[in-house]
Amino acid sequence: MSFRTLLNRLIARPYSNRDRKALRPATCRLALESLEDRLTPAAVMSVWNAAILEGNTGTQNVAVTVTLSEPHSNAVSVNYSTADGTAIAGSDYDAVSGTLNFAKNVMSKTILVPVRGDFVLEPDEHFFVRLDSSKAGARIVNGQAMVTIMNNEPAVSISDASLVEGDSGTKSLQF
Repeated sequence: MSFRTLLNRLIARPYSNRDRKALRPATCRLALESLEDRLTPAAVMSVWNAAILEGNTGTQNVAVTVTLSEPHSNAVSVNYSTADGTAIAGSDYDAVSGTLNFAKNVMSKTILVPVRGDFVLEPDEHFFVRLDSSKAGARIVNGQAMVTIMNNEPAVSISDASLVEGDSGTKSLQF
């Protein structure tokens, strides 16, 4: 019986026993599935800020830590990449990208980023490490870390000084 025919019958007259049978829902069967698969909580993933003293020559690695909130029963992976801030890839640090793989129950991994030393007097600089596209049940809650490159060049500064001149002789002014 089509829906339109059934609708017309209902409008035209009250239910008959035959119509009631047509309106009964189909028999349902219970479906069972393993609760272990459904109740596995998603681990929460974060990347943490880091800092490094710049150095004068060569490169040294800054370690950027990525953590999971709890042991996970599956292997977990996440993509990462660096992005410029005030520090520029190729000049102040070497850009890196890739996939970080956490084996079953591993909760912490490290990304190494090479930082280039120089003799340039400059303010502290920074760049970013970003996470995206986590797989296997880990949810990214803190997906960006700032890495600070602290300048290590000695700086000379002169502060203001003042002195009452006086009427005769000379006086030394100390800075």
